[in-house]
Amino acid sequence: MEHEFKDTLPGAYKSTLMRDLDPPRYTQADRIIARFGGHRALADAVNRDVATVYKWSYPKARGGTDGLIPSSVMPEILKAAKEHGVFLSQSDLYPGRD
Repeated sequence: MEHEFKDTLPGAYKSTLMRDLDPPRYTQADRIIARFGGHRALADAVNRDVATVYKWSYPKARGGTDGLIPSSVMPEILKAAKEHGVFLSQSDLYPGRD
């Protein structure tokens, strides 16, 4: 027996849900932290305090770096990625340039 699926959302509601929502913002820090498996895993890999790694994903208003990892740490992150078999793509390192 085949099922027939009907569009049951009213037009205005569907428009708001599907068209008007912005995609989530994934920053450099968000992407790299996720690739390593979380804040703690990245902190351990680069020998940093976990609070420091959390601050990389916080907005500047909260004392963070607005999603940018400090350039002074990037060589350590690249080295740790190689040592731990973590693949970092160009879009992880430079989001928005896809």
